[in-house]
Amino acid sequence: MKFASLNNNDPKTYLTLMRILQEVPLTKLEWREMRSYLLAEKLQVNPQNQTLEIEGFLKGNYFSPNQLVHITGKKI
Repeated sequence: MKFASLNNNDPKTYLTLMRILQEVPLTKLEWREMRSYLLAEKLQVNPQNQTLEIEGFLKGNYFSPNQLVHITGKKI
């Protein structure tokens, strides 16, 4: 792991930080190969039948009701 100290008065430090970030290896997210994931935009509970309703975008592999789904989204 590399460390960089940033100095607001020296623009070279920001270039050093950008070089360090470019060298960071990206890790492969293995769960994306095995299951679909849903980027949730809206969550609500239906009070009539007590079900959770989720609206968003489905990404990744095919979707099956018998398959696990990873739900991501912003904190509420």
